[in-house]
Amino acid sequence: MRFSRGVVKLPVKQIYLYLVIFSTTLYVCLQIANHQNSRSLPLCQSTHRDEFPGSAHIRTRKHSACTRLVYRKPNDCPDCFRPYVPTLSRQLRQVDPKNCSSKKQPQFFQHVQEAQQTLITDAVVSPTAACGKACPYLIVLVPTSAASTSDRNIIRATWASVAKTRLWPYATVNADVHVIFVTAYPTSLPTDDFSKDGVLPEDLNARPSLINLMPLRNEADQHGDILFLDMVDSTHNLTLKLLSGFLWVKLHCTRTKFVLKADMDTFVNIPLLLDLLIANEGGLLSSVIGHACFTYLENHMGSAYVISSDVLTSMLSVSKQVKRVYTDDQYSDPITADSYITGYLQTIIGYTVLVLEDFFASADDKVTAICDVIEDRKILGKVTSVPDMYRIWWGFFRFYAKCGNEDAPEKVK
Repeated sequence: MRFSRGVVKLPVKQIYLYLVIFSTTLYVCLQIANHQNSRSLPLCQSTHRDEFPGSAHIRTRKHSACTRLVYRKPNDCPDCFRPYVPTLSRQLRQVDPKNCSSKKQPQFFQHVQEAQQTLITDAVVSPTAACGKACPYLIVLVPTSAASTSDRNIIRATWASVAKTRLWPYATVNADVHVIFVTAYPTSLPTDDFSKDGVLPEDLNARPSLINLMPLRNEADQHGDILFLDMVDSTHNLTLKLLSGFLWVKLHCTRTKFVLKADMDTFVNIPLLLDLLIANEGGLLSSVIGHACFTYLENHMGSAYVISSDVLTSMLSVSKQVKRVYTDDQYSDPITADSYITGYLQTIIGYTVLVLEDFFASADDKVTAICDVIEDRKILGKVTSVPDMYRIWWGFFRFYAKCGNEDAPEKVK
């Protein structure tokens, strides 16, 4: 059957087909547009906390090269935040560092006029994806060795994937986050003579060549998330490596609000951590969430801590005049590099230290730890080996909100 009226006569089925194709195309385009808008929603501009230009439900910051939005607030979008955040917020408690003990003598913590250490400001390779046009609300700093390519790829494929996709299974990512892997020249290269202070000679001919590290350079070019410091990477120099990594963040990511230091064996529940920081931002601007003592205050707390931007500025300003400790020093306490940053410097600066009892899930908990992270009861999970992160990551897809069922633990194992 054909239309008898009109200039063009088309079969009814053909007209119907055209309408279906047009409607489908329009629907797909609208869905893509909505998806792009939802992805760009939690991103950044920069620095005034009390201004709401244009859009009243999103905080933006001016005086910035950034062109994207910064982060949601709980009152603006209650359904966007994890239900367990109020419980975690109530568990934040302040710790008195005076209750800690150390083998170090009181004069060790004195701030002197003479420079005691020199931080590394030169980077052989910089993380091009971090803090260029974007303004991440949170930077995650992960110390790593140059040879740990496979472990870094596992982290990129699991919790750190949110840095590029801003997507998380069954969760809204309410702010922008970037992950930076910090490394330096491995001691296997001919640099052992200079490894005591971590500083390489000024003579370029006396330095190791990156030719031996071409795979790492290629990896850095591909992902843009590697900070390769111009120093020797060793256990002896871990304190210098961490402080220099923090210094790079402070110099290049000036509008970042918080920095999380996490080890390679730590799984980070990014949406839950962001929600906790955003919900308590006012009380955390001069604080560190971690351990206050020079040794462990809480089990497993040493390998991760959150530092506010204000505290980081104070730390870096005084660290040059404070004697540096070495991790292989026989007189040092355990976890010296982390203890120096969150413990020793605290005695000079006097910032607030907060401990979150439900911050960490131990690898010893096995199934319980996995379920706690998946169900948003724990922010961080410590794994026995980096490949174990796949189990937690896939658990977010398969067992969210039902991880505690009788059949779920067997599947997650």
